[in-house]
Amino acid sequence: MGGMAATPPIPDYEDLSIRALDERVRPLPAERVRELIAYEESHSGRMEVLELLEDRLHSVEGRDEAHRGAGPEGRHDVAADAADARAVPRSPERPPGRDPS
Repeated sequence: MGGMAATPPIPDYEDLSIRALDERVRPLPAERVRELIAYEESHSGRMEVLELLEDRLHSVEGRDEAHRGAGPEGRHDVAADAADARAVPRSPERPPGRDPS
C-alpha cells in the first residue's frame, strides 16, 4: 500500500447516499472495506459513512472468522452444517425421521 488513492475506491463513491453505499459495500471483502475506510478518513471523514463501513467490516471479519478452518481452505463446510442440523434434539414437533423438507 503505497499512498492514498486520489480517486474513490468504487465508482460514484462521493455521490452515493448512505443507503446506496450500504448496498454497494455489502458484497465487498474485508480488504476492500478497509480501503474505503482509509479513503473516507483521508478525504471527507463523514462520521455516518465511517460508522457504516466499520460496522460492515466487523460483520465481514466475523463471518470470515466463523468459517476460517471450517472446511478445506477455509470454505464453508456444508457437511458440518448438516451434522449440526441432525444434532437438534427431537420433539413432538420434529419427531425422528420426519425432518422438514
